[in-house]
Amino acid sequence: MSFNDRKAEQQPEPVRAWYKACAEQKSESEALWKAYKTKVEEIDCEAGMDGLEDAYNDSVDAMWQIGHRIFATPAHTLDGIIIKIRAGDRMGAPDANEAFLSIAADVRRLAAAEATS
Repeated sequence: MSFNDRKAEQQPEPVRAWYKACAEQKSESEALWKAYKTKVEEIDCEAGMDGLEDAYNDSVDAMWQIGHRIFATPAHTLDGIIIKIRAGDRMGAPDANEAFLSIAADVRRLAAAEATS
């Protein structure tokens, strides 16, 4: 049994006081954070940020859809592979596996086509 496992009433008074102070401090911090977030939301709303944020999200979604279509389309030339590399860079994907797998498949296909000709 660790010190923290002991019931609150069994803990020494200084420890209970410390836990109480921590809980009060946490409550105050959460209240301040909530007030801050509310104020930021009010300012954003007054500035019309809701609509702008929705427009931005729509444009990012469109970019991702185009990027996924680019990766799904087989590249038949080196220029096509370069386009896929650029699309992956511009998308800034945290996980670039889809782009790399698509490019690798294209390179293998092009290499096989060269080997048979």
